[in-house]
Amino acid sequence: MSLFDGIRTKMGEANEALAEAKKSWHDATLTQRETEVTEREERLVEQRRALELELQNLKSGRLKRGIRNGLVTISSALAAFFLGTAVGNQPASHNNTSQHFTADTAGKSASSQSVSDSTAPRSAPETVAACTAKGVAYFKEVGSYPVLHSPPDRGRAAEDVAFERCNRSLLAFGPVD
Repeated sequence: MSLFDGIRTKMGEANEALAEAKKSWHDATLTQRETEVTEREERLVEQRRALELELQNLKSGRLKRGIRNGLVTISSALAAFFLGTAVGNQPASHNNTSQHFTADTAGKSASSQSVSDSTAPRSAPETVAACTAKGVAYFKEVGSYPVLHSPPDRGRAAEDVAFERCNRSLLAFGPVD
């Protein structure tokens, strides 16, 4: 029996060693898998954050474009309304001559503007200058002087914009006193 007992003991030790090796291999495999899963989760979290940021930027861009388009539409409608009001109240003229006005406001000479529309009002330079002065006062009041801050005239001189608008309509900044 001692031979069988020795073999049985050695077999028991071999089985224990095999079980320990199998457990060690299994633990190593689990650790490796856990590491891979953790790394993948981290990559997915980073991708999710990047996509959320991109979505937020897209929404913000759409909102800005929507606001800008709305403001342009409103500005165009107001300009058309005021232009229609000013032109509709003036008698029609059938000569196509051009008028050139130059306004000197705050020591700066505005560029010469040309108006050549058969229905455009023919205004005295004094009336255009008074309207321009009222427009400059308006731009100062709203904080857009000496350079305008909002579309469609962003970056342009307030005097130039006021002069152009007054040449289109003397009512651009309200009735001239």
